[in-house]
Amino acid sequence: MKSKILLLIIGEFSLHWKKKADIISHLNLYFMHNNHTLEKILPKFHKLKSLIINGLEHFNEGQLKMCVYRDLEIFKIHLYDSYDLKAASIIIENSGE
Repeated sequence: MKSKILLLIIGEFSLHWKKKADIISHLNLYFMHNNHTLEKILPKFHKLKSLIINGLEHFNEGQLKMCVYRDLEIFKIHLYDSYDLKAASIIIENSGE
């Protein structure tokens, strides 16, 4: 039951974040369980200056290519495996000018 409540709370926050995506410039995310909502809302945060996240293993390459952050100054990802490194390089490549 706790797991369902946690996912519900994250889902509600996610909907709120999506509405504020154009004004949020710093985002620090740590997820213990995959919610699948993150893959939908993270690409909408185009004005991020910093992104700190614990992993991108649930994103496919197409979803990662939609993550473009032209103003990104700080990007920190906790690398758990080689896929996270590849995911980070895709975001960095897309965000460069």
